[in-house]
This record gives sequence, C-alpha cells and structure tokens, in this order.
Amino acid sequence: MGLLLFVEDPVAQLGRRASINVWIREKSPQWDLSMDLGNIDLALLSAFKLKKNWGAEMRLITVAEESEIEEAYQYLENLLDVARLKDVTPHVEIGTFKEAMRSAPEADVDFFGLPKEPDLAELRSYVELTRSACVFVSDSGNENILA
Repeated sequence: MGLLLFVEDPVAQLGRRASINVWIREKSPQWDLSMDLGNIDLALLSAFKLKKNWGAEMRLITVAEESEIEEAYQYLENLLDVARLKDVTPHVEIGTFKEAMRSAPEADVDFFGLPKEPDLAELRSYVELTRSACVFVSDSGNENILA
C-alpha cells in the first residue's frame, strides 16, 4: 500500500492548478540512474497524472553543489527519458535543501518523498517554505516508474 499525505496551503490552497514540482533527493557524489529511485516512484506517477488532468507545467527538481550542476541535470534528464515523462522540465537548485525550497520556482503543489520516520512539524514547514500545498508520498515498493 502506498501513502499520499496532502498538506494544504491555507492561503493559496491549490492555487491556479498550473504548475507542479516533484523533488528528487540529491544523489551526490553518484549521479547514476538505477532502477531503485528510493521513495519517489509513486510521487512521479501521481504528479504526472495530475499534470495531465490539470494541463499543468511539471518540474523535476533536485539540489546539488555548484560543482555538480551538469551531473545533476544529466541525472534528471536521464530519469525523464527512461521514465518516458514528456514535457517535464528538469531543474537544479544550488545550496541546502531548505534554501532550495525558498528559491525554487513556485508551484501550486510540491511533491516530496515521505521519510521513514517523518517529523510532522518539519513537513508542515515545507508548506511555508515552498508557499504551496505539499504532497508527501510513500511508495508501496510495487511501483517503478522505470519499468
């Protein structure tokens, strides 16, 4: 069983339903694509379905050090190609994860993998940092967007 935890932005709610961000954990120093994406398969599948239903723009975002920007973009582009996700924009932010959430392009909803032991107060803070509704996703282990 997979789990999607939705936290609405009290001000923007779901916004204009025009854009979606999916956050991928940084892979430094090994930016090699493997069949095991961690806890992000269901988030990608759900976000892509929402993109289609809304007719929205979708971005795939990760955070990298300045020296690894090219590797990070290549990783995201490979992921999008192998997963056959069309019309999705790769985006790399520089800095810490929390800095990146503040500076990344705003979206109406942001998707994140749900940690194994979530800190609910921290997850609620993501809504404020991103200025959008957030969906935290835990895979069942049966999904694989690359299959």
